[in-house]
Amino acid sequence: MQKRILQKVYLDPAAKAALEEMAISRGQSVSDVARKALMDFLGPVAGTHDVPRPARPRRGTIRHHHVVVRFNDEEMKRVEDLAQRVSLTRSALLRRIVTGTTLPAPGNADAVMDLMKVNADLARLGNLLKLALDDEGWRAPGSTVDVEALLLDLAARQNELKAVVDGLT
Repeated sequence: MQKRILQKVYLDPAAKAALEEMAISRGQSVSDVARKALMDFLGPVAGTHDVPRPARPRRGTIRHHHVVVRFNDEEMKRVEDLAQRVSLTRSALLRRIVTGTTLPAPGNADAVMDLMKVNADLARLGNLLKLALDDEGWRAPGSTVDVEALLLDLAARQNELKAVVDGLT
């Protein structure tokens, strides 16, 4: 008998209901349906980032339901390898597969981190400019620097960066 490894995946109520309905219609357990869907998905891993992306749930959505899926050693190794390649936790990976959400392309994690560092630098620069606005004697005589325009430009660049990061994740 092969050793089985347990992984819990928390789903929103609609996804859990859909998974349960699928299991009932097939006469299988929820665990078997989820494992089969995952193994079918993990077969040829190439091109997983081309799957259409459904609307993202609101941030802060609490997931109350969980599905227990049992894996043998080989299946669990495949799940862990894919999760590591796309820089997701096992639960996040399984949730994205079950809900049909696009997986990030491998290697995007470094690019996302670099972009987030640039975004943080822009935020710090904006905060310094706001401090300069509060200080009466900071401008050199004859200076024509438009700080408000700079702040608006920084905010626009931050929004562009956020859009790029959303596209990568």
